[in-house]
Amino acid sequence: MPPSCNGSGNVLLYKVLRPGVNADNPTILAAQREVIDAGFAPPFRLEVQDDWFAVTEGKERVLGSGMGIRVLRYAVDNNKIRRIAPLAVYPEDFLDEWAQLPWDDARQWATGLSEGSLKKWHGKLNKIAKNSSEIELMRHCSGTEDIDATWLIELAIDSRSDPSMEDSSGEALPALRGERQLPRW
Repeated sequence: MPPSCNGSGNVLLYKVLRPGVNADNPTILAAQREVIDAGFAPPFRLEVQDDWFAVTEGKERVLGSGMGIRVLRYAVDNNKIRRIAPLAVYPEDFLDEWAQLPWDDARQWATGLSEGSLKKWHGKLNKIAKNSSEIELMRHCSGTEDIDATWLIELAIDSRSDPSMEDSSGEALPALRGERQLPRW
């Protein structure tokens, strides 16, 4: 949709449809509305296969600062859709996107041993105030940089801007699993 005077900005509207009882009445599997950033060229990319679809788009990060790239990729199985990896292109964008998901969706990227601790951290990061954190360090620890890599991300949180983080100084966030997809724009 083009920009409008009502302040809605650039909006991408899309529906995922399956044939229904008749051609005029398809089954709607999903109807999504995404605010897109026109500063990216192109502002989004849509990929569609028989059993999955993905929208890749630029966005402003909540954790840290700056712009990032997220991937809204879904498996389509009969009349159900489910979010699948990758969530983002870069490690810092993965953390940002993971933190914004509802826990029931985010838990699939938790390692089994750390799920309890990750749930606690997810709850804190999910409610963090925008512009109250900064990524201070990112280090590739193991694996190849394209897949199955382990990254260390140090996130500094200003507890004056976000009082819910006062008791978290020095605590480590356990490991998350993610996949990486390099952009092909």
